Amino acid sequence: MMKLLIAVLSSTLIACLVTTATPVNPSRTRNLESSSTAIYTATATAYPSTSTFTGLDVDTVDCGDYSREKKEDIKEYAKKGHSFKEIYKKCSSIKAKIIAQTTVIKNLRERIELMLPVATPSDGGLSYTEILPLLQGGNAVLANLKRQQQICDDQYSTWRGRLSSARQSLAIDFFGAFD
Repeated sequence: MMKLLIAVLSSTLIACLVTTATPVNPSRTRNLESSSTAIYTATATAYPSTSTFTGLDVDTVDCGDYSREKKEDIKEYAKKGHSFKEIYKKCSSIKAKIIAQTTVIKNLRERIELMLPVATPSDGGLSYTEILPLLQGGNAVLANLKRQQQICDDQYSTWRGRLSSARQSLAIDFFGAFD
């Protein structure tokens, strides 16, 4: 169902954008054959990125029979999808920082355990009294990251619900209510 919805929305938006394109006058275009630095690339994707449509002014696109509400719903879905992806990236970044900080704390604890039997800092390394504040600071950083993770998880859950609601609204707009 989701793939069908995305395919219909993508093709609808692309069709709307293509039908409003300005024709190119070949006599006014630059001859690329004379340039040796011209690089030709083609990128094909199955679905356009939702961020492509977030700045779309729905009044400038002529989609024929599609109502303004349908166009607004498409735009809202794209915005919510973009926000959802941004929060996902933020949460993933925080999770990576938590893993790294947990490793740092684990290593500091191991160093403290190894130092307890030998309490002389004569080897030139950090002493127990120098490592203990590092461990306490690391624990504070980890606690802060876990609070950020909790907030991020709450935001992620909220935006997932908003995206699901927007998806359902689009499905109803384009396919009608399902019984």
